[in-house]
Amino acid sequence: MESVLVNRFLRLMAPLSMESKFEVISKLTEKLKMTRDAETTSKERLLDELCGSWSGLDDDLASIILASRTLFRQRK
Repeated sequence: MESVLVNRFLRLMAPLSMESKFEVISKLTEKLKMTRDAETTSKERLLDELCGSWSGLDDDLASIILASRTLFRQRK
């Protein structure tokens, strides 16, 4: 499906002048960079928000979780 869209786009660009083609490429590149930067920024922001979210828990939480696990439970 994407190759069909790319081919249609290229056919639309075919009659344009070389300068217009360069302008389209430039604007597409700029848009892609902005999108990539926005995604990176949002991921970094999310990591910053999550950083320290477990800090209020007991230090021995891992041992509590491990102690509560069993391979099987016996019926009473």
